[in-house]
Amino acid sequence: STLPGSHAPSVRATSPTDCSPGSYSDQSGQESCKPCPIRQFQDQAGQTGCVPAQVGFYVAGVRSAAPTPCENGTFTEQPGQSRCKLCSKGKVTNSSGRCQECPEGHFSDSAGSRMCSKCVPGTVQPLPGQSACDECGPGHYQVLEGQRNCTSAPPGSYAPSAREISGTPCPAGLYSDQSAQAACKECPTGRFQAQEGQTACRIAMPGFHVPSTRAKAEISCPVGEFNTQEGERTCDRCYDDLDEYGPPYTTSSSGSTECDHCHQGYFKTSSGTCVECDPAKMDCMVPGLSVSSL
Repeated sequence: STLPGSHAPSVRATSPTDCSPGSYSDQSGQESCKPCPIRQFQDQAGQTGCVPAQVGFYVAGVRSAAPTPCENGTFTEQPGQSRCKLCSKGKVTNSSGRCQECPEGHFSDSAGSRMCSKCVPGTVQPLPGQSACDECGPGHYQVLEGQRNCTSAPPGSYAPSAREISGTPCPAGLYSDQSAQAACKECPTGRFQAQEGQTACRIAMPGFHVPSTRAKAEISCPVGEFNTQEGERTCDRCYDDLDEYGPPYTTSSSGSTECDHCHQGYFKTSSGTCVECDPAKMDCMVPGLSVSSL
């Protein structure tokens, strides 16, 4: 009589034969072994039963001597399965055959993905288990791949649109005094900025003016005009009838802060006033005469 785990294929057999891998015998006196059913296997000879496929493996047919591992992107949740399931979006299989979430900075956009993909520059993903990456919005950027968070454009720069991979320095005539800006601010009248990437505008000095916005340089007051305050949009004219100095005055050069010169035909006295010359007594054809030069 045969023992469990063996069989006697004929009445003439002199000794029992072990059941081959993929089969078993759970009773005595058996003429044949039973095949391992679907979902189970047996990798050793002479056994009395079969073993369920472990998690991460499956057995699709009968008489199996070994389970088949689930392919990347598929899994089994419990032992004894005849097929593997697809991992859902945002997940892939790990070394133990189970689905796990893609880490931050990565994504999986289809079920059954074999591996997680890194978020490309200009996009990020702060959460695990996601099927897509988030775009960096205006005012932000990301130069690297596989990142969790966007970077704010620092003061002096801007990021004009989504998916930017770097901040852009504000051009001359513009500035940005805050981080995370989508656009730079214009320098107002009376102020200018000659360099790019700046956080503020420079104020026009006395003797200079800035008549328009977005200026890259201050402009000196021309000869005959002046101003005494910084940040001016215009210059005052020395020879304007409304000017406190009166018609005789002008400036000695451009960029002046006062009307310190006399027009041709006048000379400056020791008290600083311009007096009309007497042609019979002096040559007043040279502008800018003073008492000391007479």
